[in-house]
Amino acid sequence: MVAQLREAGEDPYPHKFDVSISLVEFVERYSDLQAGQVLTDERLSVAGRVHAKRQSGAKLIFYDLRGEGTKIQVMANAS
Repeated sequence: MVAQLREAGEDPYPHKFDVSISLVEFVERYSDLQAGQVLTDERLSVAGRVHAKRQSGAKLIFYDLRGEGTKIQVMANAS
């Protein structure tokens, strides 16, 4: 993965990461979403530690992200 980033001309260890919303704010703002509801027009940056990574099929990945005393699950489509 690091080699792929370097080949693409990206720094695999950037010095700065802009966070647009805290994990606590994220949970407060989006806790009312219904199961299966997807927001495709939202683009956010959060920060935390990845505690678990699970794959479901070839292209669907789930991450458990923790920080600021809270936990969220991120669903990523590897398309």
